Parts: sequence; C-alpha cells; structure tokens
Amino acid sequence: MKAANIRKPHTLAFCQEVVSGGKPVHVPHEPLAGAEENECFDVVPEALKAIGGEQVFGWAIWEWPRVMIEAEFHTVIRTPDGKLLDVTPRPVGFRKIAFLEDPNRRYEGRQVDNIRKALRSDPLIERFIGLAHRHYELLNEGDLADQHGVIEAPEGLTEVENAMAELGSELVRKYGASR
Repeated sequence: MKAANIRKPHTLAFCQEVVSGGKPVHVPHEPLAGAEENECFDVVPEALKAIGGEQVFGWAIWEWPRVMIEAEFHTVIRTPDGKLLDVTPRPVGFRKIAFLEDPNRRYEGRQVDNIRKALRSDPLIERFIGLAHRHYELLNEGDLADQHGVIEAPEGLTEVENAMAELGSELVRKYGASR
C-alpha cells in the first residue's frame, strides 16, 4: 500500500465517508529511532515527552492503486508550532503519509478495524476485503481484544492469512503491485 493521493476525487470522497467534513492532509513521516514499528498508540505518547505538542487521532489513508483504498486508525503529533508529524516507524519507509484527522475518535486500548473500499467492482477484491475483516476479527475475539504484543495464533488465522496471500498475488498479477 502507498499513501493515498489526497487530491484525487475518489480519495476525497472516501475521506468524507470516513469523517464527514474531514479533509486529508500530507503529514511528514519522521520515525522515532528505536521505537516499535506500527505501535503508534505507544510511540506517540513517548515522543510527546521529548517533542511536546499534542496527540491527534485520525486515520492514515492508504491506497492499492486500481484495487482498494483503506483507512487505518492512527495517531500523530501536532508539534508546538502546529505542524503534524508522524513518528511511528513502519516496516516500509515513507516520506509522508495521507492523514485524516478525526475529532470524534480516541484510543481506548483496543484495536479498531480498518475501513476498506474497493476501487472497482471485482469479486476478487471484495473477497480480499472480506478476508482482511475476518483476519481482524480472529485477532480480536474474546480476551484477545485486550492483549497486546505477541499472541498465540488463534484457530483459523493461518488459513485466512494463506488465503489473503494467494488472493493478494492474484490481484497483483491482475492490477499491479500495491506500491
């Protein structure tokens, strides 16, 4: 996935579905050295101690061109001079992310499923989105909803991940890579 183009009509329309009246912006990505990847809700409070400013909740907006657009619940920093900054390390480096502030959201210690939308009518894409939702459900069933870090794989997770990998490969062959 890559940061969505915030000038594209489909991105703006999707953002309106996620946060009514919201407008996506580009936010520089300057990962905090030594911080854990993808753990924004732990990284940002730590970074605020050194940088100052305030925590801002919202959605990172990602796109797999020609396939789907996705909103990931995320948090960034608003620096004392008012600039937004993404300090959370990711496995793939980005210079900037697309971010949609959501004044109605707060982190409550539990995962929030991504919001996904197909960019075209294709049963393969719909199945992939369905599997992504099932993946989230499996990782957050029952007591798992309150666990963080490494967990034991719940029953069925491997099958869902394998199906997603196969389907993902098929979508790459059909529409191109996600970056």
